Amino acid sequence: MPLNMPLHRTVVAGFMLALLPVSSAAEVVELSQAQLRHFVAEDVVLSAGHVASLVMQDIDGMVMDIRGFYVDGQMTYRLVMQDQYGKVIEVLVNGVDGSIIGNTTQLGQRVSGAGFAKSVTLISK
Repeated sequence: MPLNMPLHRTVVAGFMLALLPVSSAAEVVELSQAQLRHFVAEDVVLSAGHVASLVMQDIDGMVMDIRGFYVDGQMTYRLVMQDQYGKVIEVLVNGVDGSIIGNTTQLGQRVSGAGFAKSVTLISK
């Protein structure tokens, strides 16, 4: 397991996150800040700050936004970053073990789509 994560975190994460109200198995739920703080305090998921630090070890840039999503029994962080060249990128991270999730995977596409839909504001002139 990445980060020498204790096995209990994986088991507890599955149990705690399963208690979240989800209306259908296919729904992507954005977790509130209160829910994220609770799961971090219970040592169920990694903190947003820890996840951001892990990502910034591999990607030179600045985190602009970080949000937590729950889908199919998995907690995923979505980071929007500006890389060293000024390009805005998205990085998806498993909230339990800190591993990067590919944007082209089914899970990655679902979280990306949900995050994009909630974070884009159209401005007309």
